[in-house]
Amino acid sequence: MRRFAIVRPLVAALSVASLATGAVAQTVEAATARGLARAVHEATLSAELSARIVRLPFRDGDAFRRGELLVEFDCDRPTAEWRAAEAERAGAQTSLDNSRRLAEYRAAGAHDVLMARAVLDKAAANVEVLSVRLRQCRLTAPFDGRIADLPVREHEMPQAGQPLMRIVSQARLEVDLIAPARWLSWLKPGQPFVFRPDEAATRLEGRIVRISGAVEPVSQTIRVVGELTSPTADVLPGQAGEVTLPRPGT
Repeated sequence: MRRFAIVRPLVAALSVASLATGAVAQTVEAATARGLARAVHEATLSAELSARIVRLPFRDGDAFRRGELLVEFDCDRPTAEWRAAEAERAGAQTSLDNSRRLAEYRAAGAHDVLMARAVLDKAAANVEVLSVRLRQCRLTAPFDGRIADLPVREHEMPQAGQPLMRIVSQARLEVDLIAPARWLSWLKPGQPFVFRPDEAATRLEGRIVRISGAVEPVSQTIRVVGELTSPTADVLPGQAGEVTLPRPGT
């Protein structure tokens, strides 16, 4: 009888341990999906004028800082045009001042003053247009990043609107994944996840920031976007990997 008395508490303890183990396993249950790293800041810079490239200080893969020169064009002709326009503006200003003085002595009428003012406004507008064109002669980096694609070379003359380079930033990366629609019962913005790139032996932490507003009706999937919160120096935009999300127990 004493043996049975000892065995019963042991069986009860094992049963409680089994239930506890099952609860833990249910709590740490995780869901996995394929994800693709994508840069938050990415841009394709295009030529705004047709001119010869005189400086291209960076090459494909080089890193740059915000404000650094990326492309410089030969703008000798626009510079000369701006100087001529500035001279015309100065002459129009002199004519207006002279018309105003003559009007004070009744040697010129109000119409003469208005016409001189119109000529000055036109000359000033022309100077402003050429000033904008001169600013297009130098393209500077809008953010810290790297050159992802560089299809042009120095001394070439791209056409206006032609892509010059694609730049990306590694400072902030997002992960795009396609999740089954049934995950919507527990997947919420702010939920943490782990991203493991295929080409790197690293685990990056992140959180869900956006969930698409519509489910794809044929595949019954939904697009989910997460932002990486870990340092991302070892991951490049475009790398794929596995996304693991802790799933709440049921």
